[in-house]
Amino acid sequence: MTVPDAISDLGPDFVKFWQHWDALPKDDLLPHLSDYLDSVVPELQPLVSMMDILSPSDMRIRLLGTRITDMIGELTGSTAETLYAGQIRQLAMETSWRAVEQPCGYAVKRTLRSRSGASIDSAGLVLPMARGDDGRRTLVSFNGIPRREYYLDEEMKVSVETVQAFGPPTWIDVEAGLPA
Repeated sequence: MTVPDAISDLGPDFVKFWQHWDALPKDDLLPHLSDYLDSVVPELQPLVSMMDILSPSDMRIRLLGTRITDMIGELTGSTAETLYAGQIRQLAMETSWRAVEQPCGYAVKRTLRSRSGASIDSAGLVLPMARGDDGRRTLVSFNGIPRREYYLDEEMKVSVETVQAFGPPTWIDVEAGLPA
C-alpha cells in the first residue's frame, strides 16, 4: 500500500513504522502480532505501545516501549482508566474499538499533561493486528514524543500524569474500508 498522506504528515519515523507494518505477512489483511514481535524496528520500539481491546469499554495496556515507560511508569496490564482522563477515556476506547471492529488504523494528536502541569503534544499512529489465537484484538501504536519535551532539564524527566486531549482521529484504510 502507498503511504497515506495522514501518515506522511506526521513525519519520517511514522512513515517507517507504517512501512514496517505494511511489509509484514498478512492474514485476511492484517499482520499477526507474533510476526510484528519477531521483527521489530529497534530504533522505533521505545516509542511503541500495544493495547488489547476487549470490548468497547475495556482497553488494556499490553506493552509500553522503554521511552514511554520512562515518562509514565510501568503500566503493562493496566486499564485505560490509568492513563486517560474522564471523557477522553471514553473517546479513546470508542475509537480503539472502531479500529479493531472495521478493521482500520488511525492517526491522532493527543495532549499529555505532566505531573508538573506542563502540556506535551504527542501524535500517534495506531494500527490493528490480526486477532490472536486467544481471540484478543490488539492495536499497535507508534507514538511521537518531541525530544525537546522529553527532558525539562538535564536531570529531571517529564513525568506524564494523564492524556488530557485526544483526537479527533484521522481514519486510515488498511484495505478493509473506514468506519461509517
